[in-house]
Amino acid sequence: MAYATLTDLQAAKSDTILKQLCEVTTLTPVPAAITAALAKADAVIDSYASKVYVTPVSPVPALLTAIAVDLALVALFGRNSQRQTPEDNEKSHQESIDLLKKIAAGDIEIPGATAKTSNFAGAPHVKAVAYPDGYDAPRCGEQTLGPLATHY
Repeated sequence: MAYATLTDLQAAKSDTILKQLCEVTTLTPVPAAITAALAKADAVIDSYASKVYVTPVSPVPALLTAIAVDLALVALFGRNSQRQTPEDNEKSHQESIDLLKKIAAGDIEIPGATAKTSNFAGAPHVKAVAYPDGYDAPRCGEQTLGPLATHY
């Protein structure tokens, strides 16, 4: 599911600019460059949002559409190394990334999004197990009592 469409991009930039960015004479059918930029924006959004929400988010809230437009426009400007991304688009892009970081951290909620749940909610997470000197780590299917076993 796309978070933004060609129509959303057209609301942000004129058809003339979009055609120049895509190096096409018409926007019908949707140029591959726009499809790729929108797909890239979706992937970036999902990479952040998936930390706390089920993705793709549906229905798409206006916040994610605005972020997708900002990300896609910068991707389109970046296609041509001789065309510099306008400062206002760079600023919007950075603000969008900052918002995505806040979403991933749980500081900003996405309206209508389904929060991820875990089967291990509240369970402690064990990253490593250290065995004291003299104790061997048990092998699969084996119980080890270590040096205590010699005292019985």
